[in-house]
Amino acid sequence: GLQETRSFPVFDTFAARLAETHFVNNDFVRGAPQASLVLRVPGFSALSMGVGYARAYDFNYRYDEATRDVDNSMMGRNVVGSTGSVNQIGFGVAWAPVSWGGIGASVALLQGESKWVATKSTSVSVLQTATTEVNTTDLKGTAMTIGIQAQPFGSIGLPWVDIGASVRLPYELTGSQVIKTVIVIGTTTTSGSASRSLSNRIPATYSLGARLRPPSRVASTIL
Repeated sequence: GLQETRSFPVFDTFAARLAETHFVNNDFVRGAPQASLVLRVPGFSALSMGVGYARAYDFNYRYDEATRDVDNSMMGRNVVGSTGSVNQIGFGVAWAPVSWGGIGASVALLQGESKWVATKSTSVSVLQTATTEVNTTDLKGTAMTIGIQAQPFGSIGLPWVDIGASVRLPYELTGSQVIKTVIVIGTTTTSGSASRSLSNRIPATYSLGARLRPPSRVASTIL
């Protein structure tokens, strides 16, 4: 997570510094459970199948900004926040025909929603204004990933070094969005709404990695 604050000093009439006043709070926190299960197929020792659940996209965010004059009086406020997430359930299969490597593929079903709220308010003399916009979006899609894994250095005495590569193919997140706007000027309120279809194309993602599993040379004793 990330949390950022911005502040400026407050002085009294004798130019003495009294305190720090926060005028921006930028809060970005993420957290989600995930789980997976992998089983070998009975009768086919080289074949494995698995299922998993994880969060693909997290939209939790909040930005709060206060506008103040030279006397530290509130003149306006800008608040932007979003909630929601897109979660995925994946189904995968892996095949290791040789002891030093294998290939695998998985399909992920993605679904979720996000809600984005932006409010801007001002207070000048006796006139107060506020504008609030709410965007609610539903998203879903299907993604496919292909990968390989190998232990290419076993012949030179390094069987504990694994390398792997994968590619998530391009896919689309489709859904619908509802936009609602409320404008308040003094005692007058105006509102409106609109809806539209969405289609977001997600580009391919390429990954390359290595894993080291050095053997332990410390003697162990079982009591």
